[in-house]
Amino acid sequence: MVNSKTRLLLLLKIFSEKTDKGHRMSVPALIHELEKSGIEADRKTLYRDIQALRDSCFDIVSSSRGYYLGSRTLSFSDLKLLLSCVDNASFITSATQAKLKDSLLSLASENDRTFLSRYSTIHSVREVSDDISRALDTICTAHANNTKISFLDESFASPKNAEPIAILSSDNGFILVCRFEGEDALSFLDIKSLHNVKVLATPAQNTAPIELSGNDSIKKMLFTQDSRQEIITLKCDSSIRNAIFEKFGANASYSKDYMNTFTINVKAPVTDELVCFLARFGSSVEALSPDSLRQKLGDFFGSAYSLYKK
Repeated sequence: MVNSKTRLLLLLKIFSEKTDKGHRMSVPALIHELEKSGIEADRKTLYRDIQALRDSCFDIVSSSRGYYLGSRTLSFSDLKLLLSCVDNASFITSATQAKLKDSLLSLASENDRTFLSRYSTIHSVREVSDDISRALDTICTAHANNTKISFLDESFASPKNAEPIAILSSDNGFILVCRFEGEDALSFLDIKSLHNVKVLATPAQNTAPIELSGNDSIKKMLFTQDSRQEIITLKCDSSIRNAIFEKFGANASYSKDYMNTFTINVKAPVTDELVCFLARFGSSVEALSPDSLRQKLGDFFGSAYSLYKK
């Protein structure tokens, strides 16, 4: 017969490693985890053990979706901050850094551990505001769970949903690479301009998420993954400079023409989404090439004109 203390210790280990607010376990799942370690338990025994843990001041939270360990020795935010400090501690060796990080990560649940080990360095790139830090956390959470996000942007009248693809670090901050719902092309948004960023329950369509990173190999992969890409040349009014940069990012080359116009060259697929994006700026942008894009824009404006001409 299994000692009740052994069962309690194993149950606490399961709560600590397998559960958190976003990953709760039902009674059958908890019983199954115990059985995997050779310990049998029924519902009545499990309920009694959970109450015993609560009586011992462990924060076992129950809900309609199951149980999880609530408060911990160090919270998720505490661990994120401490990991960033370790990453930036230039006075200790890399081996010591790795050992300290492993010790800190052992205090998190498995899901949070994966999240923190993959993304904690994003926050150590530079000092960022609380708003940007929260936005980064939310985007990283969605990416880790392969779900979509919702957010407001200065140019949006209402929230938009998107699939986060990557976060790139630039000299001026962070760029979110994403794909909006119903669109094929990638969009590039300055994270400073995003507001009310939320994680959605909607699964992302991307079956092979790209690791969040700012290195050149990731950037190269982002801009060469579509064989339908063409060299696009646009002549733009300076009034739409920010929107154009957020769309195409630093991958494009820019040249100033006159005081109020500039030219952009970028490699991207010619899609209906791109046509709609450019069309919203009217005469403030002209597609100089390729001919396929000019034709699509001409057809778009031609059909719209036919609706209103007298």
